[in-house]
Amino acid sequence: MQLPWNDYQSDLSIQDALESALNGEDGGSQLASSKSFTDDFELEGLDLWSVESRYKQFFADTAVEISAALGQPTFSGAMPAAMEWMDKLEVDHDSVQLWVWTKAHAYVYLRYDWGDKDLPVAVLLGKRSADA
Repeated sequence: MQLPWNDYQSDLSIQDALESALNGEDGGSQLASSKSFTDDFELEGLDLWSVESRYKQFFADTAVEISAALGQPTFSGAMPAAMEWMDKLEVDHDSVQLWVWTKAHAYVYLRYDWGDKDLPVAVLLGKRSADA
């Protein structure tokens, strides 16, 4: 899925990105991010909510694909319910949605971040050791 108003989109398949996360160091990496929404000149005629909707759909599709590989998530939710998981994973509290799967001795997480309407939308995939 090619995302609108896109600044970055990984060319890895979700399966390859998942394998990379599982085999790599703790932390996360972007799967996709939009441009920021601060340049009024470029924003003219842009439907911000349509753009955000497409990133939400990308996030949801990615969550389904990860669930097909890892099984049902250990957690899926939004703030404030996600706060405890964000602390455990040591991730920013800008996440609007957070899904977490348990795999062996690690937590795999998928985040949908959009901390402010002027900031970029980001979808991130990562791993955190459950033993940490």
